[in-house]
Amino acid sequence: GNNDISIDEVNKLASLTGLDSFIKSCKQGYDTMLLPVGIKLSNNDRRNILLIRALLGSHRLLLLEDPFDHLKEPFRSNVINHIRRDKSCTVLIASQHDDLSAVCDHIYHLEMNGQIKGS
Repeated sequence: GNNDISIDEVNKLASLTGLDSFIKSCKQGYDTMLLPVGIKLSNNDRRNILLIRALLGSHRLLLLEDPFDHLKEPFRSNVINHIRRDKSCTVLIASQHDDLSAVCDHIYHLEMNGQIKGS
């Protein structure tokens, strides 16, 4: 693992996404060996692991594609609020969901003709 990332940070993100219940259900917790490419993991657990890996550590730029599709409330709001608190990082989210625009500073629409329109 990355020595710059604390277990507290991992635990916090696991709790924010709801992955902590999956981790607690594993006999060896974080030391549980997973099969390659997440075989036998639920789609939600696999996506939570990928989201947590993306969010761990400090970033100057974070690119995410539909990162919240699998999250139900309150986990969706938890993660959005966590991302919004990091003012040192530029976050670009590609999404088809208009409801995210309420929490974004800038919104750009990619039109069918390839043009980008900002609002």
